[in-house]
Amino acid sequence: MRIDSVNAKAFGPLHDRTLELQPGLNVVVGRNESAKSTWHAAIYAAICGRARGRGAQRKEDREFAEQYRPWVGDSWFVSAELSLDDGRRIEIHHELIQAVDCKAVDLELGRDCSDEIMYAGTPDGSRWLGMNRIVFAATACVRQSEILAVLQDADGLQRQIQAAATHAGSSDPTAAQAIALLDDFKSEHVGLDRVNSTKPLRQAKQALEKAMRDLETAKDQHASYLTLVAEAEARHADAERLASQVQAANARIAAFKRLIASSQQTDAAHEAAKRLQDEYTTLVKTADSLAERLSQAIDLDADLGGREPEGDHSEQQVVAAVAGAIARWTAGTQAPALQGPTAEELRQRLDGLPSPPTGDLSPDPTVVAAAQALENAEAILQETDRHRPDDASELTADLSAARVVGASTLRDWAARLDSIETVDQGDLEALRSQEEAAQQEFDEAQLAATRADLHYEQSLQSGEPASSKPRNRSAVVAAASIAAVAAIASIGLFVSGNAVAGAGLAAICLVSATVALLAGRSAADGPSAVAPAPDSRESLRKARDSAREQARLAEQRLFDKRAHVRQLENDARDAKAELDDMTAKCAANGLPPDSQQLRVIATQLDQFQQGKQAAQQWEARRRQNQDAVRTAESELGKALLSRGVESSDVRRAHQQYVQDCARHAAQARLSSQRQSLEEALAARLNEDKRAADAEDEAVAAAQRLDEVASQAGLMLGAVTVETADDAVAALQTWQRERVDKARELDERRAKWTELQTLLNGLTLPQLRERAESARTQANELEGQVAEAQSLAEVRSASLLDQARESAVEILDSRSATSDLTQMLSQAEADAAPLREAAEQAQNLAYEAKGRRDDRAKLLPSVAEAEEEVDRREAELSRVKGLETTLAVTRSHLVNAQETVHRSIAPTLQRTLVEWLPTVTDGRYTDAIVDPETLEVKVRAGTSAWVSAQQLSVGTAEQIYLLLRVALVTHIADPGTSCPMLLDDVTVQSDEIRTTALLDVLLDLSDDRQIVLFAQEPLVEEWAEAQIEDGGPVHLITLEQVPV
Repeated sequence: MRIDSVNAKAFGPLHDRTLELQPGLNVVVGRNESAKSTWHAAIYAAICGRARGRGAQRKEDREFAEQYRPWVGDSWFVSAELSLDDGRRIEIHHELIQAVDCKAVDLELGRDCSDEIMYAGTPDGSRWLGMNRIVFAATACVRQSEILAVLQDADGLQRQIQAAATHAGSSDPTAAQAIALLDDFKSEHVGLDRVNSTKPLRQAKQALEKAMRDLETAKDQHASYLTLVAEAEARHADAERLASQVQAANARIAAFKRLIASSQQTDAAHEAAKRLQDEYTTLVKTADSLAERLSQAIDLDADLGGREPEGDHSEQQVVAAVAGAIARWTAGTQAPALQGPTAEELRQRLDGLPSPPTGDLSPDPTVVAAAQALENAEAILQETDRHRPDDASELTADLSAARVVGASTLRDWAARLDSIETVDQGDLEALRSQEEAAQQEFDEAQLAATRADLHYEQSLQSGEPASSKPRNRSAVVAAASIAAVAAIASIGLFVSGNAVAGAGLAAICLVSATVALLAGRSAADGPSAVAPAPDSRESLRKARDSAREQARLAEQRLFDKRAHVRQLENDARDAKAELDDMTAKCAANGLPPDSQQLRVIATQLDQFQQGKQAAQQWEARRRQNQDAVRTAESELGKALLSRGVESSDVRRAHQQYVQDCARHAAQARLSSQRQSLEEALAARLNEDKRAADAEDEAVAAAQRLDEVASQAGLMLGAVTVETADDAVAALQTWQRERVDKARELDERRAKWTELQTLLNGLTLPQLRERAESARTQANELEGQVAEAQSLAEVRSASLLDQARESAVEILDSRSATSDLTQMLSQAEADAAPLREAAEQAQNLAYEAKGRRDDRAKLLPSVAEAEEEVDRREAELSRVKGLETTLAVTRSHLVNAQETVHRSIAPTLQRTLVEWLPTVTDGRYTDAIVDPETLEVKVRAGTSAWVSAQQLSVGTAEQIYLLLRVALVTHIADPGTSCPMLLDDVTVQSDEIRTTALLDVLLDLSDDRQIVLFAQEPLVEEWAEAQIEDGGPVHLITLEQVPV
């Protein structure tokens, strides 16, 4: 097809303007405001017109009308004269407002040929090329906006060529729209399973996960609560048991103290009894001695007749005097050895004794109990202070960030990081290779099935001639339109809730689109004009059925491979998206994207929270213990006040009270010593008197020895107490000299002397009186000894009774004080760890009870949690069912679309390989096109492949134009020449690239008409140079359109 002329009767700013075009390359130049883009749109409208149909217009049609309606007047009209490839010249008219006065006329025959190219209610000249107005716009018309999209967007080249291929592969863009609608519907009603997604799938999963976590938490908390109950009961039992043991220990200590006091009193009673017993024994001995002396004296006095023996009076007197003096000295009382305190010391001790005290001798039990309670409360408070937990008020940077997220969320993030499974790229590439092989197998089988089907259909027509190529193209367009309409309908069914019907209808899209594409290729070759023989039709039918079965099996294998590849690709994308999402979340919160580190931080955060909780619990216990101390202080104050002690400082008052009691007890003990000291003083005075008497008697006896020695004529010197024994020896010698003379007299006188010795200066009545007096005193003292011993025994019996009541074994009451003191020390030593254990057990019991009570307040319901899990599972099942249905439908649509891409990719690649070295000045020599995504990669020589998206903007622009040329070549019917309309496609290129591109367009214009609109002086200069050289270039200069 060639455009000879275009008349813009009323089109935008153009009014009654005509543009004459020539074969080959037409360069239309003009400055700004010369309506280049308007002429570009007018040519397209003159060839293809506008659709006329019911319902709302497409967005593109509305935008086209808004931009290019006439600036003045109500008429919107454009026409063109065309030269078709079959030799006809056609004039096509389009009234663009109502699209009513539209027709195509054969200028030679004058015949209306609009029926040949009707599309969407109006004639469409691109139908003679095997296209429609949408396909023509997507392939043959290149606008500046498309070039800018390629240049400005990072993936603009791939997106633009995909869009063009999508439009080129069907008669309407509804297949892509159907996929988009499916994606939008899935995005809104299903969504992705990502952390930050708010769509139903993620929400349903999160809700189910939360419900299951809540259920597990409820069960765990119930189990934990039962554990806490058991722990609290055990702790309470331990505390009561230990408290009972402490109470028993305290009672035993008090019993020991009472026993020690009683034992001390018993010891004092025994000491007093022993002291009296010793005094009584001494007095009895004295009385017995006096009685013996009295008895002997009476006997001697009777023998002597009561008078002194007679003899030489002077001699006898001297002898008698000597004997008497010796006897007196020999019988003299030996002064006793004085021991112990003197009488003066005893008087001083008596004078120093206090009077009996007033007040308590020992602390009152109420005061003791209150003081013990205060001591216990203070000990508990001190123990609480000693176990003060570490300060957890400061947080590290990691924990500060983690605290905002929470330990539970950190563990969820760690679990999600652990759950991310990466896809092995080697496995994926191997599967892709298998998919490509399956795709090639399917393409070949599908093509064979289509050809077999066509051959069989032709055999049924019995030689009926094939339709013209435009009519074959119409059949392809119709089939593709059915696929697109079915896709849109399937979306409607999905939206209305009938997902199953939508999936079934979407499958029609796959079959229709594939048949449309392959049928178009097969029909282009045309059926055989020779009808097959009847006997061969059966073999053709069998061949058709076999080919169909092979195609179905190949398709099934392809779908299986493709589903596996898509699943792995989706898994890889999801894993990467999940990892990126988690990495971003961690980075946003200043946390490492590492599961182990996150768990460590979560544990540290839990420990921090536990530390804070322990500190709070410790504060509560401390306040409680402080209250207990204050209460104990108050009770002690009351107890002291009841004993007459009043003070604001109860501790000091109690200490003073205890000291006063000890002082009173000591005073009482001292006061109780008065009687015994008085008795001791009397005994000492008696001993002092006896000692003085003995000393006086010794002096008198010594003097008497001196006197008789003088009388005996012995010159012994002055006899003293110290020399008396020597004097006695001398006198005894003197006496022996006179033994023979006066033996008898001596014997009598000896008796007399013995009598005098026994009398010791006393008369016999006096000696009798003294003996009787000593016996009387001994008898009196015997009663006191009995009373003292009775008191001591009573006290010993009382001590033993108290010991038995207190379960204390005392072997000897007289040595009990030492044993009891040791027992008291041991009991106090045993009670100390017991008190500490009891206090710790009480604290643990309080803590266990607090944990149990706190947990009881927050205990969730397991039944409600189970019901919530059931509801969430049902909702997730519903969303997943919808997701599966949508995925199946989309897979069929995508497969149909990919089939189109695979059929187009080889043509695009051949065109790029052919022209790429030219437009890049030899820099890039090879190119490949991905049959699935239409991604373009190029390389220089044998270097690595480079994605076209990474190339410079100029190179990307050139590649895009080459791809559009390839699309036009592929889509247009064989034997037709599709013109190309290019609007400002060189405006972004530099001089070298622009020149290279113009050279390529010039080469391409050998077999097609190209209309290039440009504004650069370089393009105009190049065209003028080509014209001068005689090249097939036609330069048209537009004048500025008046506004």
